[in-house]
Amino acid sequence: MRKILLSVFFLPILGGLAWWYFHERLITDYGPSYREYAYITNGKSNTVSVIDLRTFEPARTIHVGSEPSGIAANNKKNEVYVVNTGSNNISVIDAEQNAVMATIGVHGKPYFIDVAPDGKRAYVANSGSANVSVIDLEGAWFWEISVSGRRQDWLESPPMGQPFS
Repeated sequence: MRKILLSVFFLPILGGLAWWYFHERLITDYGPSYREYAYITNGKSNTVSVIDLRTFEPARTIHVGSEPSGIAANNKKNEVYVVNTGSNNISVIDAEQNAVMATIGVHGKPYFIDVAPDGKRAYVANSGSANVSVIDLEGAWFWEISVSGRRQDWLESPPMGQPFS
C-alpha cells in the first residue's frame, strides 16, 4: 500500500518540483532602449570610450578635455563626470545621450573626483594646487578647500552633514 501511495502521489509531486527548479528561465528583456554602459577614460586620445554592457561592444567615443584621468557617475542625476587634468576642467556627460553637456573649470591639475551619495555635490582633488574643489551639482557654483600636503591621489566624499576633513 505504501509503494502505491509513494508512486501515485509523491513521485509526480517530486517530478513537478524538480521540473520547476531546473527548467530554463529567460533573462528579462527590458527592450532596445534599456542600456547599461561602462565609461573608460583614454588619457592619450582625450576621449572617453562608452562600452555597452549588454553586448560588450564599444557604443561611442566621446571627446572631452585634455588628459582625462578620473571619472565618477552620479546615479541621482544620470550624469558622468570626467576629470580633465591637462585642461583643468570637468566634463559633464549626459548618460542618456552619451554626449558632453557642460564643462566646469577647476583649479590646478584636477586628478580625481567623487560624488556625494545624495548626488548634490562633487569633490575634486587638485594635485597641482593642493586643494579640493567642491562643486554644487544643482547650482552653478563651487569653492576651494585647502588641504595640507603636496598631492591628493585619492578622495572620498564625507557623509552629508559632516565636515570635510
